[in-house]
Amino acid sequence: MIDTGCALESLAMRSSEAATGTRTTMQACSISTTTGPTTTTTTSASADPTLQHLDAGHAATEGSILVESIPQKPAKARQQAKPKTAAAPTGAVVESGKKVIGNATLYNMDCIEYMRSLEDKAFDLAIVDPPYGINAPSMSMGQNLNRNDGFNRGESTAVKARKGRLNSGGGKLKNRLLNTSDIGWDDAVPTQEYFNELFRVSKNQIIWGGNYFDLPPTRCVICWDKCQPWENFSQWEMAWTSFDKPAALFSYSNTGGANKDKKIHPTQKPVELYKWLLSKFAKEGDKILDTHLGSASSVIATNDMGFEIVGTELNETYFDNLIERVAYENKQIRMF
Repeated sequence: MIDTGCALESLAMRSSEAATGTRTTMQACSISTTTGPTTTTTTSASADPTLQHLDAGHAATEGSILVESIPQKPAKARQQAKPKTAAAPTGAVVESGKKVIGNATLYNMDCIEYMRSLEDKAFDLAIVDPPYGINAPSMSMGQNLNRNDGFNRGESTAVKARKGRLNSGGGKLKNRLLNTSDIGWDDAVPTQEYFNELFRVSKNQIIWGGNYFDLPPTRCVICWDKCQPWENFSQWEMAWTSFDKPAALFSYSNTGGANKDKKIHPTQKPVELYKWLLSKFAKEGDKILDTHLGSASSVIATNDMGFEIVGTELNETYFDNLIERVAYENKQIRMF
């Protein structure tokens, strides 16, 4: 038996050509013939090469006619077509104020806003130094009650800050960072949401100033001995950690001695301190988070040691200063 579908279709198309004066080319025709129990299907294709393509999903069936339309865009239209861009993933951070230097991705934004966008346990280790919320201008730091030079009369650094004299600068130390920086650097107390997000997005944590926060008991605390003789300033700082290890001690001068780093932040910590933390608590391939970059000593250390780090800093002035510092230090790393 010969299927008459193709013949009828061909006749209809010839009639249409005669009526309209146009020519229609059939793409392909499938003719099925049956001889006893065996069925044989043959397909005749158009001589037009642009119509020889058959979609794999359109399989020929017995007694069917396959005609595939392949619309072609004009060359001009194809040239003007815009390339497709991938949609941003859900929860992605807006990249204004973003800088990438070496292995570091740095954001000038609120750390809680950034952490809200992350999946659980996105980082292997968080090393953070949030504001302690101790209201530094009301403390007696830098106090020397025995001093009486006719002007200060034993006033502490904090007292001078409250009077507005510290930030105006004075004498031969008028340009030092402590004299020129914002005295409100320690006003913002970390909220419970901050700690909730920090523990959610990181597998382990090292938190400077842990003695000021309501954190779980831990076996492994860190003592940074600042190697400075002035009793009216803190001689060491404590960090809380999530590690089940013995308590650890690191001795390194906060200023002078081997530490020649230029100060760009009131609570700046030495790069060597962060290198020691990474060598002791981080594993190769770990991804590091710093929610309060400050002077970005953590970034310089991670870039030097080959760790990937993401950090945030809310204060725009500090962010600009740390970017300049990290960029300079990264150039030095590349030279060696």
